[in-house]
Amino acid sequence: MAYYERTERAYFDPDRVQPFTLKTSKRKYWYVRIKRREGKGYYQTSLKTEKLDIAMDAARALWIKMQQTEEQGLSFQDARFSATFQTFLNQRVFSPSRRRRIESVFNRYFSEYFQDKPVSYIDGAMWADYLVWRTNYWNQPNILQRVQEEQAREGRRAVFHYVQTPSSSTLKGERQILKQFLLWCEEKNIVKRAPRLPWNFKGIANVRFNDQRLRGKALTDEMAKKITKELKTWCLEENMAENVKARRFGRFRLYYFLRICQFALIRPTTEATSILWEDVEWTKSRRFPDLRIAAIDIKAQNSKTGEARTAILPYRQYKLLTEWRDISRSFGLGENHQHIFPKMQYPEGTFNYITEGADSAVMGRMFRKKLEEWKLRHDEEGKRITMYR
Repeated sequence: MAYYERTERAYFDPDRVQPFTLKTSKRKYWYVRIKRREGKGYYQTSLKTEKLDIAMDAARALWIKMQQTEEQGLSFQDARFSATFQTFLNQRVFSPSRRRRIESVFNRYFSEYFQDKPVSYIDGAMWADYLVWRTNYWNQPNILQRVQEEQAREGRRAVFHYVQTPSSSTLKGERQILKQFLLWCEEKNIVKRAPRLPWNFKGIANVRFNDQRLRGKALTDEMAKKITKELKTWCLEENMAENVKARRFGRFRLYYFLRICQFALIRPTTEATSILWEDVEWTKSRRFPDLRIAAIDIKAQNSKTGEARTAILPYRQYKLLTEWRDISRSFGLGENHQHIFPKMQYPEGTFNYITEGADSAVMGRMFRKKLEEWKLRHDEEGKRITMYR
């Protein structure tokens, strides 16, 4: 016992909890060792007081928190990052799009950087180190080689859309994910307190990010007409000569997806791809009773704002939805329980009876590729055009 100067047995659990002081310590702070219920080892920390009665109260508070944490199947305080993050993903409920985003950031960045570091080690300084590593990630030759191998091996499932210098909004999104995880850890008593993570990236040395606005103003009428003309030609007129069923359906779907989202003011994300035909109410226009409109129910879990709303497809564009339903029925789709923009099994060209929503990222890549072919990828200001405008 030469390591200790004084030892005590806690009155509330003498077999597991032992407050002590160290011979080598100048300030005679009390520490505590708490034996873990399962596995080997102890949890040990300073109680930051020289008074035994205060130390005993602090030890009891930690002991209670440790019991609560262990009852949830978690390790107290020094839980390892990757395993704990997986528990976080399993226990928290997210919208499908939010879950995909979190899993993508974890698999690509968090798991590689934080690995098995104790969660309690994460602080503002480690976050700053992560930002330096993250903003240089896509400039590393070994990373680019690995991605090329993934593309060759996994095809469409691999990552294709990335930029060497991330935007500030991308980094803020990753900060929000890490902050959400750390707040959950605090709630579960895995850490005492979620640390502060700096958000002013300009104040951190060697952090490279793009703070320029990538998307410009609304498209001019002339540019919008050019894109619509090219889309109509490729997706509808030239599509009749396409012999591969999956490709033919994909072209049709891209055209009506973009046009319906544009006129109904629906975000071309899971907000649109999650809509079922039963979510559409075909009704008369109040202003022009002889004309019809489509009222589309956007559910709260699929809305970006987290609030349910109704999107209106005006009477002049009403036929877009009826045309698309007729085309869908020609492919054996269009039933009320099915998605308006369903996912197709490629290259078979088949669908499940209970459909899945299409992957908006796949349609986005297809749209960008065609814009580049048509030399319409950038507007008059030189800003990139995407599905969002």
